[in-house]
Amino acid sequence: MDDRAFDTPEFIDRLRRGEEGAYRRLVRRFHAPLVAVASGIIGSRAQAEEVVQDAWLAVHAAIARFEGRSSLASWLYT
Repeated sequence: MDDRAFDTPEFIDRLRRGEEGAYRRLVRRFHAPLVAVASGIIGSRAQAEEVVQDAWLAVHAAIARFEGRSSLASWLYT
């Protein structure tokens, strides 16, 4: 899946509806890069994994507030 496909209204709607397959795709694509960024900041891969797990929970809880003013990827990294 091209990263732009994550920004389509259809994909965002799937996330907002809690569609498991959409979340699985999102996590598969962005989990490793998010862990890499967090590891660089924190200095510990194990702690970075925990931080990113918390971030995924926050994404699930906050996706309804995603306004689309940036790409979904940019929103994830903030």
